[in-house]
Amino acid sequence: MEYIIFFRAHRLPGANHRIIVRFVRSGEGSLRDRIMTRRMELKGKDLYVNESLTKMRGLIFRSLLAAKREKKVYTVYSRGGQVFFKQEQYGTGKRVDSLEQVRRLGYTVLER
Repeated sequence: MEYIIFFRAHRLPGANHRIIVRFVRSGEGSLRDRIMTRRMELKGKDLYVNESLTKMRGLIFRSLLAAKREKKVYTVYSRGGQVFFKQEQYGTGKRVDSLEQVRRLGYTVLER
């Protein structure tokens, strides 16, 4: 019998019981893409699925998340390692690529 491995997973140290999963393939139709598409079905449960972002994109994400808490932004999300936000519920998602762009939009950039 032949087994095909699609991912590797292991626990991260610490008391929060986080697990990191690295997928062999990504892109349209992959297991990773299907999981990321369906992660919103977990809303209200104690399980979260998040993308691993670079330090810079993580800082952009957290800065926009702070703007969301202040009710300046409707939502913040990431897709394929890119950070997006919507100012209104039915608005168009706008990609943010730099901290300078966050500043130009009028939002506060968090400290590293």
